[in-house]
Amino acid sequence: MNDLKEVAWGYDQLGDDWYFEAQFTRFEKIGKVLHKYYNGGKFLDVGGLSGRIGRHYISSAGIPMSSYYISDFAPGKLADAEKVGFNTIFWEIGKADPLPEYFFDLCLCAEVIEHIFDTESLLHSLHKTLKTGGHLFLTTPNLVQWRNRFRMLFGKSPFHGNAPSIHTHLDPFLSYEHIRICVLEEWIHLLRTCGFRIVETVGLYSRTAHDTHFLGRVSRLIDRFFERFPSMSVHVGIIAQKTGNP
Repeated sequence: MNDLKEVAWGYDQLGDDWYFEAQFTRFEKIGKVLHKYYNGGKFLDVGGLSGRIGRHYISSAGIPMSSYYISDFAPGKLADAEKVGFNTIFWEIGKADPLPEYFFDLCLCAEVIEHIFDTESLLHSLHKTLKTGGHLFLTTPNLVQWRNRFRMLFGKSPFHGNAPSIHTHLDPFLSYEHIRICVLEEWIHLLRTCGFRIVETVGLYSRTAHDTHFLGRVSRLIDRFFERFPSMSVHVGIIAQKTGNP
């Protein structure tokens, strides 16, 4: 599929240091959650790119490099990850599933599922590869985050919403890569139908480590407030446990 190849090329060109700094608060929160749930064993980072963010999780969650696996479909990013010592798996979600059965103790799927048409296929693959009792940490943009509730009152599309075309869109806050933007209760329902038990929900937001202008600092304070309420936070996070077959 040509469009998918173009997306993979785009991710290969992405500056991971810039990406890490631009969304530092989200990665910081993910690291704290991983620290809570990682109790040893094999760890899978779905869509982990070059491992720049993975190095942060290794530090914050105490995950050994030898137990850290990155899956991605951007070949250049996987090559970069291998150079620094990560285990890698090429996985073009929706095609052949390379994940081993009953292998991982904890999986992170951060900001991936909104890019996928067949979300059940993705979750069934993660369910298959987790050991019984293992955990999945899923994060994704929130359709009804606090900003979107105001934007839609004024006739604007939601932040992170899917654009009408892959070539052009008027609103700079839309994304041609996002396919599935939804609300917390729907993701919870989907996870349950795919054989997971919901353990915890968390709110997340994406900001740089230091906002330098006044409006940015104000927005950051509001983001931090709504982080306490996952159904209204910028991103939703769900920790789910594999309990049996879907």
